[in-house]
Amino acid sequence: MEIRLSWFALALYLLAFGDYLVAFLKRRRGRSLPGDVLLGLAILAHLAAVVVRGRVAGHLPFASRFEALLFYALVSAALALVVGLVRRNLPVAFLTLPIVVIFMLGALVGGDKAPKPLPPVLNSPFFSVHVIAAFLGYAFYTVNAGLAIGALFSHRDAFPSSVPLATQSRLGAQEELLGLARQMVPWGLLFLGAGIGLGGVWAMFSWGNWWGWDPKESAALVTWFGYLIYRHAPAWKRTPRRSDAVCIVVAYVLMVATFLGVNLLKRGLHAYQ
Repeated sequence: MEIRLSWFALALYLLAFGDYLVAFLKRRRGRSLPGDVLLGLAILAHLAAVVVRGRVAGHLPFASRFEALLFYALVSAALALVVGLVRRNLPVAFLTLPIVVIFMLGALVGGDKAPKPLPPVLNSPFFSVHVIAAFLGYAFYTVNAGLAIGALFSHRDAFPSSVPLATQSRLGAQEELLGLARQMVPWGLLFLGAGIGLGGVWAMFSWGNWWGWDPKESAALVTWFGYLIYRHAPAWKRTPRRSDAVCIVVAYVLMVATFLGVNLLKRGLHAYQ
């Protein structure tokens, strides 16, 4: 049932993105009320899939690759909708949805999706709060990355000279996009840092030490410090430029490598079983 609901949610995401794309081509900056409605319906179907998966699995659905990708895409889509409704002058959902769709496809295509019992070491209240906090941080950086990619394409130098400036401006001014992207960074630091900290508390209760230099722990710490350095760099005080967008995209790639790459290597306590 959760698989069918997930495919249905994916179809609605694609319809929403198609509607945003039509609005973009009509020079409405990728904003559309029908698109927002479709996105809201997609999120509800997606949430239903996550809830059903939790009931079938008998635990919070965060443990397997399929479950992690499904939950990550849900939190990112929901945040994109909320931020987009607050900042209606920018195509937030339009820029974030392609990332959501990619991760939804990653969850649904290939791999073992059968629910498995939760290992005893994961059966802890810290499991849910650690994962939820970390994934909220991931979601802020997903929206952050979508805005940065939009800023790269809103830059005049990113287009051939034959492309009219009016077409470039459909995404919004580069400074507007990067200004909002910058606002996402402290929130991501807060939630991702909380996830790392709660993971340390969980490790103390489960393994008797706060930090074990597990590959995922180390990569998460490097990612967090990367965003922290960007947040406090002297360049932060000046007007956002294209280099900010490049830094944000590079940091997001590092975050995805932390989120997925380390787990898929099948090494350490965080490897998907």
